[in-house]
Amino acid sequence: MTVDGIVRPTYPSVLMSGRTLAGSVLLLFGLALLGEQLGVVDVGRLLSTWWPLLLVGVGGVKLITGTPIGGSVLLLAGLLFQARALEMLPGSFFDYFWPLVLVAGGVWLIASRGGGEPTTSTEDEIRHFVAFGGLETRNESQDFRGGSITAMFGGLELDLRGAKISGDRAVLETTTMLGGAEIRVPKEWRVVVSGTPLLGGWENTTEHRPDAEGRSPTLELTGLSILGGVSISN
Repeated sequence: MTVDGIVRPTYPSVLMSGRTLAGSVLLLFGLALLGEQLGVVDVGRLLSTWWPLLLVGVGGVKLITGTPIGGSVLLLAGLLFQARALEMLPGSFFDYFWPLVLVAGGVWLIASRGGGEPTTSTEDEIRHFVAFGGLETRNESQDFRGGSITAMFGGLELDLRGAKISGDRAVLETTTMLGGAEIRVPKEWRVVVSGTPLLGGWENTTEHRPDAEGRSPTLELTGLSILGGVSISN
């Protein structure tokens, strides 16, 4: 699928990429625990050394699924953490961390569409990335199909109460890292959450009732939350 001249993946590929990542993490963690029981692996030492690869994996998935800014930041952060864990970088970790924070903030200021004031759009497919700041936006698409939102060291408020899903469902991939996302949806929508929280949380307090025509399209929310949170309400 092409949007604004950029080739975007279809929703099944986006959904499968998130599920593949989560499934791979669970598989590797289970194998590590099994190896510890057999006396082959020290899980504590393994996690303390190689946990940054999780950030690298998430960043790679975000790059593949059409979120280059967020993917690049997560990928670079993961590589930096990993290099430091392997003692490949001289000096203190924070000697490198804060310059990276400044670089990421600069990239966001250059590449973002702006923020601060609430915005309204009618895009059928959304791509929102927030870092070191906040974004409040309202979508009033009459053929909403989903997309992706990422909040890293920041917050994002997405109001979908004026939008409509013309088909049976829409898929929205949500990624939060040390940040949060608040999503509001119409009561006519059925919300299905399959997100994966890692030291984070997901909260769904929506009410559901079909519209006057008896329709109740489904919004599928998937993604990953690392030290962050996602709230869905009406």
